[in-house]
Amino acid sequence: MPKGTSAIIPIRCAVRRRGLTPPPGVLTVPAMAKILLIDDDDAVRDLLRRQAERSGHEVFELISGEGAEQAVEEFGPDLIVTDILMPERDGIETIMGIRQVRPDIRIIAISGGGARGDLMPLKIAERLGAFCTLKKPFSRAEFEEALAAALDA
Repeated sequence: MPKGTSAIIPIRCAVRRRGLTPPPGVLTVPAMAKILLIDDDDAVRDLLRRQAERSGHEVFELISGEGAEQAVEEFGPDLIVTDILMPERDGIETIMGIRQVRPDIRIIAISGGGARGDLMPLKIAERLGAFCTLKKPFSRAEFEEALAAALDA
């Protein structure tokens, strides 16, 4: 992407914004991390869990943001991946609650923007301190890049 453009890109990470992205094809991910995965869509959650486990990570799952703070305290994750648009408790509320318990934890926020494709929730998540945002649908490579950036930074 040319420097100075403001178009939304599928993955936005703090590392990329600082210009510290590793060269293409080079991903440095710690051998094993504990990841809390929060998504109401069973298929998406299953796909992301399997991908993270294939990379050697331990994954704990929630189907909504309800109980996220307790899961953070009990599971002690190194990273949280949360959907934004969920029933009961959305990802924005979840991020704010997690920040009260663990202000330093890395969070990857994901969203398809709902029926209208609204990307504002991802921008809000970023303002609340999400390390990376991914717009659905995203590729396996983009998810792996986001994991690597969040765990290696």
